[in-house]
Amino acid sequence: MKRVINKYPLKNSYALLITFLFCIFSINSFSQKNSKSSNDSSFVKKKSPGKAMIFSLILPGSGQVYNKKIWKVPIIYLSLGTLIYYADKNQNYYQRFKRAYLFQSDTLSSTISEFAGVSNDQLLYYRKQYRRNRDLCILGITVVYILNIIDANVDANLFDFDVSDNLSMRLEPGIIDYNNKNNTIGLRCVIKF
Repeated sequence: MKRVINKYPLKNSYALLITFLFCIFSINSFSQKNSKSSNDSSFVKKKSPGKAMIFSLILPGSGQVYNKKIWKVPIIYLSLGTLIYYADKNQNYYQRFKRAYLFQSDTLSSTISEFAGVSNDQLLYYRKQYRRNRDLCILGITVVYILNIIDANVDANLFDFDVSDNLSMRLEPGIIDYNNKNNTIGLRCVIKF
C-alpha cells in the first residue's frame, strides 16, 4: 500500500485559525456615543475659547476672569509689572552708560562724563549688558502675554471637563445592536470617567 505524505501538515490548523480570527474581528465595534451631541439643542458649551482668547488679547487677565479663574490674574499682572519695571530700569541704565561713553569719547572739554576715571571698554561693557537685560525683559513680557492668551483658550476648552476621582474600567459581555439589523455578541469595555 502506498503511503500518502501530507505536504502541508499545518494547512488545516491555519485554516481553522484564520476562520476563528475572521469570526472574532467581524464583530462590529463602535465607540461610545456622546449623550450630548452638537446637533442636540440641550448641548450648550459653557465657555467659548474664541471669546476667552480675544478677551485676553485685548486686556491681559480678562480671559481668565471670563473662565472664572480669577486667581490667575494677580500672577499675570505681577509678572508683567515686574518685567516692565526691570525693562524700564535697564533702559535708564543703558541710556546713562550710552551718554557717558559719548561724553567720555568726546574731545570737547565742556562735556564732563558722569563716570570719570572709568575706561571706555568698561562703559561699553555695561552699556551692552543693560541693553541685553532690557531686551530679555521685553522678550519676557511678550512670552507672558502670549502664555496669558494660550492659558485663557485652554481653560475655556477644558471648562466643562469632568475631573472627578471616579475612574473605573470594566469588561463585560454584551449584545451590540448594529442599526437595528444585526445583533452580535461581543465583549464590551466600559470606561467610566
